Amino acid sequence: MTKDRLAALKAAQSDDDDNDDVAVTVDSSGFMEEFFEQVDEIREMIDKIASNVDEAGLSLERCLRIEQAQQRKKK
Repeated sequence: MTKDRLAALKAAQSDDDDNDDVAVTVDSSGFMEEFFEQVDEIREMIDKIASNVDEAGLSLERCLRIEQAQQRKKK
């Protein structure tokens, strides 16, 4: 049979007078503004990378077409 320990738990909680709360002040407006600026910069970088990947793909496609045309002329 289990023993009811609720009374002991409540007594132990009332004995705990330690104040563990800590106040932390943070200048959140400056932090968030800087964060969103960084997010915008990263998005711009991602867009530029995507554009460069597209350009590289087109360049590769052109090179392959030229190579295929040269191979056909040799035959």
